[in-house]
Amino acid sequence: MGQYRLDRVCIFQSGNAPIRDQVGRFQFTQNGESIFEVEPIGALEQDPDRTTQHLATAFRCCQRAWVLRRVWPAMLPDEELTQRVDVILRHLKCLVARVDRLENGISMYVSTDPPRVLYVDSLTSHERLLASVHELTHAALHPPGSDDYDEDEYHHHEEPSAHVAAARICAHFGVLDYTDVMRKRGVSEHHLGPQNDTMAEMMFQRVTAALSRPHLQPEWVQPRGPQAV
Repeated sequence: MGQYRLDRVCIFQSGNAPIRDQVGRFQFTQNGESIFEVEPIGALEQDPDRTTQHLATAFRCCQRAWVLRRVWPAMLPDEELTQRVDVILRHLKCLVARVDRLENGISMYVSTDPPRVLYVDSLTSHERLLASVHELTHAALHPPGSDDYDEDEYHHHEEPSAHVAAARICAHFGVLDYTDVMRKRGVSEHHLGPQNDTMAEMMFQRVTAALSRPHLQPEWVQPRGPQAV
């Protein structure tokens, strides 16, 4: 017993079994330990713990793995979504900065290469999460290096669609107060309205897909030249 190596990621393919049923069952799932959903990097090897050889089809290990999410103890929706968003911002190589104020709104995405995301310094961590999701919807339309910014289109169409898409994305991951928070932050009812058009749907699909597979670079990242939204 106790043959685990510290230079390996121990993987157990539990199928559809509830995670709580695995806690305390094996050496690496004792109470007090964290269990993560991971995507292996490189080849899988036989698990080094000889006590699990009768479960050889379920146990493997690898040298490295992408951490997708913590599954035990269960993550709160804010915590899980924040982790996913942070990984996507790293994929985009985003330069993040806080400023005293912005002329319009509480955050801004600038599609330079590398891109920038600016936040009003007074935001709480929860508000910053919601703002990050919002800016990712713009990034999904204008990847790093884009030069296709249209100010009139932005104010009349893109920004309302971004709010609709961001509210849906947050709700998809269990964060349900996007619209209420943005309303309290002074976003107009016009921008928070029920628009659910093709642009909003495209934003939702692109960002949700990226956040669902944070270990992969988003398919829509195609560097091109600069714009601010």
